[in-house]
Amino acid sequence: MKPRLWIIMMMFSLASYGQDDMTFPRLDSASYSLYQEGRWNELIDLGEKGIAAGFDYYFLRMRLGIAQFKLNRYQDAIEHFRKALQFNEYDPVALEYLYYSLLWSGRSQEASLLAEDMPDATREKLGAGKPAGISGMFFEGGQVRTSGVDSLISFKPAGPYVYHYLLRDYSYLSGGLSFNPGERVSL
Repeated sequence: MKPRLWIIMMMFSLASYGQDDMTFPRLDSASYSLYQEGRWNELIDLGEKGIAAGFDYYFLRMRLGIAQFKLNRYQDAIEHFRKALQFNEYDPVALEYLYYSLLWSGRSQEASLLAEDMPDATREKLGAGKPAGISGMFFEGGQVRTSGVDSLISFKPAGPYVYHYLLRDYSYLSGGLSFNPGERVSL
């Protein structure tokens, strides 16, 4: 009974020793399997170890980016999609994922700039880009009441160009437009 246990333990130790040696074929195969199975957290861990070991290539970056994207970690996904585009500059899949990662992480201006540099077919597929014309407007109004006016009056800064005005109880109205006259220009 003891010899069998020893043999089993030896087999497990040899198997784990073999997995510690990171090679490109092992990394690529394992990351692809994890990607196909949708095991995103494990894929991210493996991919980061692979990059730390010196393996950095298009498909690894795409798998890591998609894993981060699927976990709604858009900021982290951006880095991987940008790196994937360094390997394959006009890849429509990487451009699409990068566009949505930027957009959904609140970086809409950057997403619009990316869309302007995309090939026409990719931009049309996404329906991306800045529409020309008015893209937004706002109006705001209100009334301001000042309390503790005496303490404001007693504060008098010194200096040759210092003027101070004390406004008591006033109303205001403010408004604005966001206008896009053309590519890369907004007012």
